[in-house]
Amino acid sequence: MAARAILTLVALFFAIGGFLGAGPTPAGWTNPFGLLFVGVAVFIWIGWAPLMEGIKRPGIWDEITKGWLGLRSNRRQSSGSGSS
Repeated sequence: MAARAILTLVALFFAIGGFLGAGPTPAGWTNPFGLLFVGVAVFIWIGWAPLMEGIKRPGIWDEITKGWLGLRSNRRQSSGSGSS
């Protein structure tokens, strides 16, 4: 719970900074960086439980990295004799 609250507060501080002009765009309520970090804060607060369940699920990262690195064996083995 503490990590969830801390990460949400950090995202909100970045959003406030974006709204006040602490980024490469001018200050204002429609600042894209401020809106982005408000979205990140909402995502962290609402989606925390599914994120933690996904991270704790055994074997999911092995499957993802095998797919990225091309280590999955998708080759089909031919059955039967070669040419006749």
